[in-house]
Amino acid sequence: MVDLFTLLLLSLTVLILASLILIKNKKKNVINQSIPVVSSCYPIIGHLLSFIFNQSKFILDCRQRYGSVFQIKLPSKRIIFITDPRDWATVYRNSNFYFPGDDLGIKIFGMSANNFNHKEYHDEEHRLYARYLQNNGLNELTQQFVKYLRQSMLNDKDTFENDQWKYSGLLELSHLMIYEASTRALFGDIKPLEFEKQFKIFDNKIHYFFALLPKFIYTLFFSQALEARQSLMKVFSLNQHCNDESEFMKHRLDSMHAHPEWFSNNDVGSMNLGMFWASLGNTIPATFWSLYYILRDQKALDDIQQEIQLYLPDNELWTSEMLAKCSKLDSAVTETLRMASSPLMLKYCRNQTQIQLHDQRQLTIEKGGAISLYPMASHYDHRLYPEPFEFKYDRFLGNQYMLANLEFEQEKIGSIGFLPFGYGKSMCPGRFFLRNEIKICTAMILKYIDYKFINVNDHPKQSRYRVGVGIAPPEHDIQIRYKYKSFPVIRVNC
Repeated sequence: MVDLFTLLLLSLTVLILASLILIKNKKKNVINQSIPVVSSCYPIIGHLLSFIFNQSKFILDCRQRYGSVFQIKLPSKRIIFITDPRDWATVYRNSNFYFPGDDLGIKIFGMSANNFNHKEYHDEEHRLYARYLQNNGLNELTQQFVKYLRQSMLNDKDTFENDQWKYSGLLELSHLMIYEASTRALFGDIKPLEFEKQFKIFDNKIHYFFALLPKFIYTLFFSQALEARQSLMKVFSLNQHCNDESEFMKHRLDSMHAHPEWFSNNDVGSMNLGMFWASLGNTIPATFWSLYYILRDQKALDDIQQEIQLYLPDNELWTSEMLAKCSKLDSAVTETLRMASSPLMLKYCRNQTQIQLHDQRQLTIEKGGAISLYPMASHYDHRLYPEPFEFKYDRFLGNQYMLANLEFEQEKIGSIGFLPFGYGKSMCPGRFFLRNEIKICTAMILKYIDYKFINVNDHPKQSRYRVGVGIAPPEHDIQIRYKYKSFPVIRVNC
C-alpha cells in the first residue's frame, strides 16, 4: 500500500515534470517511423503507468502484438525494444551504443562522476574480477561463505527449544541465510547485523533509484532511503580492510588506496556500497525462488537431495569443484534464473547509427536514442524453451538444452538466448559467486532443515515494482515453519 501511494504521488510529480520536458524537447524528439509505436498511451506520460505497474506483462504483450521490435513512449524519451535474441549481438558489437553505468553508479550509490575517469584503476578492477571471482580463484570466497553460512545456521539453531518449529517467511529465511554469511565472506569482520536495517530500507526502494529520476524527486519521496544509503556509505568508508576480508576486497581496496588523489574515503564508501548491494540484491531473491520451485517439486527435491548427500560432505568446506558435481542442482538453479531474472538491458546511442536485424530490416537509431534488450522475452519464448512457464528442474541436464546449443527456429544462437546476468562488458562480474551462493544455501537448507508450507496454495508472483532490476523478490513472502535436523557441523571460530 505504501508503494502504491508513493507511485501515485510520484506519477503526479512526473506528469508535471514531463509537461515541461515535452515542451522543451518537442522539436528534438525524432520519431523513428520504421518501428511500430505501441498504442493506447496517455498524453504526456505515454506508457509510464503500464511500464511501472507491470513491466514484464506489458513488454511481453507488446511483443506478441507488434513483433520483435517496437517503441514505447515515456515522459522524456522513447525506448526501442529489440526482443529477438538473434539481433542482440548486433547491438552489442556496435560501438555507438553504450551502457549508462556511470549514471547508475552516481544516482544509485552516490558515487562521484570522477570515479569513472580512471582507466588504469578500472582495468585493474577487471583483472581482479578474473582472478578472484571465477575459476580456481573463486574457491576462497566459496569456502568462506560455506563457513559463515554454517555458523549462521548454528546461531539460528541455538534459538530453538528442543524439537520446536519456528514460523518464518521463505524470503525471510533466505535473507537470514545469505545476508551475514555473504557480507562476511567478502568484507570480513564488518559486523553486518549492525546495519541490516539500513540495507533493507535501501534495498526496498532500489528500483526507484534505477529509474534515474530527477534528484528532487528522491528528496521529496525517498528521504528515508537516502538516509539509509548515507548510513551504509559511512559504514563502508569507516570500515576498510577488516580482519578476515577476502583477497578480492583486499586487493580492490589497495588499488583505490594507491590513488588517494582519485578516491576519497567517501568515494571508497560509495564504491563498496555498490559492491555490497550487488552481492546481495539479487542473490537473496534468487535463493528464495530456487527454494520455492524445488521444495514444491517432489521429484526435483528427491533427486537433488540424493545428489547433495553424495557430493557435499558434512565435515568439509565445500568447493566449486564439489558443487560442479551436483548437475541436477545446477540445472535447477539455471532454470530458476531463467524464470526469475528480468534485467532491463538499456543502451544509449552516441551518434546516429544503423543496425541490420536478422530479417534484413535496417533500423536507424538517432543520437541519444535508447534501446532495450529484454532477456525475459527470450526466457519465456516457447520457441527456445518448450513450456516456458513451467519449472523443469532437469531442463538443462541433457545436450538438447545445454546453453551453448540453444536453437531459435532451427537456428543455433547459443547462450545469448539465456542472459540472466546481462551481456558483454556490462555482464555481472560476480555471477559465478552468486550461482555458488544460491546452490550452497539451497543445499544447506535441503540437507539440514525440515520445513512445512503453511499454505500450499500460496503462489506469489514477482514484485512488479522490481521487475527489470535483476531478480525481483516475490510480491509477498510465503509463510513456512521449519526446524533443524541434527547435523555434524563443527563450530568454527568466527
